[in-house]
Parts: sequence; C-alpha cells; structure tokens
Amino acid sequence: MKFYKILILLLAMAGCTPKSSWQKATWRAGETPQSSEFLNQIPQGPAQSTQVQDEVQDFSQQMHQGFPIGQSFVKKLSFTNGDIISWSAQYKNDLPTLSKSELEKFKKPDPAQRKILRQHQNRIDRFVEFSALWNEKNQLVWQGVYFEKDGRPFQLQFNSRLQIVSIKALQAPEFDRSATLYTLGPKLSSLQEVPLRNLQIEKDLKNNLVTIKNLEPLTFDLSLVLLQFAPEDPHFDALQVYYYVDRVQAWCEQNLGFKMRIPLNIQLQTGYPEKTNAAFYYAGNIRLGTGDGVAYSRLPQDPSIVMHEVFHSLVETLARLPHEGEGGSLNEAFADYFTSQVLGRPHLGESAYLQGPYKRTLSELKKWSQLKGSLYADSLVASSLLWQLSAKISPEKIQKIAVKVLARLNPNSVFKDFNFELQEVLKKDLDDAEFRIAKEILTEREFPNVE
Repeated sequence: MKFYKILILLLAMAGCTPKSSWQKATWRAGETPQSSEFLNQIPQGPAQSTQVQDEVQDFSQQMHQGFPIGQSFVKKLSFTNGDIISWSAQYKNDLPTLSKSELEKFKKPDPAQRKILRQHQNRIDRFVEFSALWNEKNQLVWQGVYFEKDGRPFQLQFNSRLQIVSIKALQAPEFDRSATLYTLGPKLSSLQEVPLRNLQIEKDLKNNLVTIKNLEPLTFDLSLVLLQFAPEDPHFDALQVYYYVDRVQAWCEQNLGFKMRIPLNIQLQTGYPEKTNAAFYYAGNIRLGTGDGVAYSRLPQDPSIVMHEVFHSLVETLARLPHEGEGGSLNEAFADYFTSQVLGRPHLGESAYLQGPYKRTLSELKKWSQLKGSLYADSLVASSLLWQLSAKISPEKIQKIAVKVLARLNPNSVFKDFNFELQEVLKKDLDDAEFRIAKEILTEREFPNVE
C-alpha cells in the first residue's frame, strides 16, 4: 500500500495538461483522392511494411518535433502492384511546441537516468519497453512498461523532472533434440516423444525468436538428446511451452505463408512461489502462472492457452488491435480462431480449466444481436463465425481470408469494420458456390449486409 500512496502523491505533483481530441480519418479506393493526399501529409516516422498474400500494409506513427505520438497511427494498405486499397489514421492537431532545451531532456536516457527512474518504485521486475513519446495529455514523457508479480502488464509515464505522470494496467549452439511431452495437453493426449526444432539450451530455453524463462532457475543436462521429466517438474513446463510456441510458428509459415515477427519473452511460474492463474500478453511478453488448483491447473500444459497468447503477437503485427472495447474483443477473437485452427478443436481451456469441460467454445451460434460490450462474450460473435465458415467451406481458404481481414484492420477497428472487410474479402476470394454458403451463414448470424 505504501507504494501506491507514493504513486498517488507523485501523480498529484505532476499536474494535468489539457488534452486535445483525436482526429480520425479513413479512405478507400474509389473515394475522392483529396482524402488520400491529406492522410499522406501527416508527419510520420519510418513505416513498417508487412506483406500478406497479395496485399502490403505500411504502418507508421505520427511524429511531432522528432518524437512519436503515442496511440497515433497511419496505416496504408495496397496491392503488391502499388494500387492503394485504403488509408486509415488517428492523429492530433495543435500539439504544443517545446524549446530545444526541453527536447534535449528526452533524448535516450543514460544509464544513470534510467536507474533513477527505476528507483521510483520497488515492485517492478524490469522495463520490457522504454521510450520517449507524446502522451494522451500532450506531454512529452518517458514511458516504460513492466509486469507486476501477478503477471499483469502496467504502463508508467515520467516527465522531465522524473515524476510519475500516470500509471495504468494494460492488461547457445543449436542441437536437434526431442522431449517426452503432450501434443494436445494432459486431458486429450498421452506423453510421447516429439521433436523440438532449433532449440537452444543456455540459461534459458530459446530459439531465434523465443526466450522462455522460469522464475525458479532451471538447469538442463546439455549432453541429453532426449529430454524427459515428470509433468510435475518445472523443466517439463518449460519444454512443453517451447513445443507449443514452435507449433504456432511452424503452422503460421505453412498455413498462412507468414513468419512470426515479434520476439517473444515468455516467463513461467508468474507469482512464484504462489500459484497464480496469470495468462497475459503485452508487446511480445507473455506471463504464465501454474494455476491455482481451483479455477485452473497446469496452465503451461494447455495448448489452447499457450497458443492463444502467442497468437496475440500475430494480431499485434498485422493490426495492432487494442486490448479493450470492441477492438479488444476482435483481438481475442482472432487469437481464439487461429488457436482453434492449429488444434482442430473449437474448445479453449480444455486441459487447464477445472470448473467445466472448457472455458469457452467457438462451436456456439453467436449472433450480431448478442453483442453487448463484454470482451470475451463479444469475441465469440467473430470467432465462432470464422470457425463455422472454416467448417462449412474450407479451413485452408478461411484461414487465409481471416489473416487478410486481420491485416486490413487497425487500432480503431470495431465490429462494423470487421464485418465490412470480411464480406469484401469473402466476395473476392471465394467462388460463387462458396460465397452463397458464406452469405447464408452471415444471414443466420444476423451480420448486416454491406452491399
């Protein structure tokens, strides 16, 4: 409690600056060209380009006086031949102008400054993300993201006087090795020998994009080719999570034609020595507890839970959907849907959830009229639709359609945008017979017609 009293005092000292409202703009091919030209005039940082099948997205942030504006974005979607499909943006006008001396204070902090910043709170494990940017209140701040002991991600912002402005919850050489693990979790499969691609064993388990850490330090015998541990052993959980993450990486390459891009830092036993139900993703960081034995058990051994968190990185790469509101529900929907496609099952949490046969299922008939502002309940409106389309038409086709729709969304996207882009892509990528089936399913689920 003392920690939070200090934070409240610092927040009061920092004061408030009026914030301007966001400006939002969209443009699609066929509309007047002036809108597209206007969007192109927004000062932007370097764009990150990603190709999804025959479409390319360029994603950048609005810049002001050399620093990015947090939560701003400019996203351009075009075909590989250069024809523009759409623009979308969230930006600000009338930002304050700081003097050169004020701007100098926000250059990359030296080690001494970062040490001072960290001394403001004694419960932070470490910053996993740190940068200078313009915040919601139009203040130039340093921003750091960290994970609390219980696995929840928090965001801290500091001003040039090193005072806290805000704090809020966000929600070795390679060897060919194998291990005795579960392929579908302890409830649906038995132990069997499985290969572990590109596994490096140093202090942690890793490959070129994944690092898996345990709060209780682990030691592996590097001479072993076959790794065998009892399912109750923490070594087993680390290897099991590596196997599930690797399956997602391989599946994305084979089925979506897309390589996972964001490096993953995975921490197990979150909350150790207490047993927690933590399962969180933020900016390439995943936190997993072991399960409290009441609601969940053996969280790292449930493939649907691990894969769901990993797929949030795919959503972040392609659409940067938020974690709250309608965009948050879409974020959860895509993570659930792609997980169901890897496993070939519509149920989530089958192995770990103790208070029922599963936590939620995509086999439900969820209609548009059932949208009610609940993060996970609303997510099923989208994920169960994609599951049914896959079952009735073709998993391979709908998987590729789903990833293309995801790539067309942005941080402001809501269910209306999902519906529009889905129907546009279905019309383009399905044959006439398949499209008729899709329209029947959309009608049954009361999705508005966008024609």
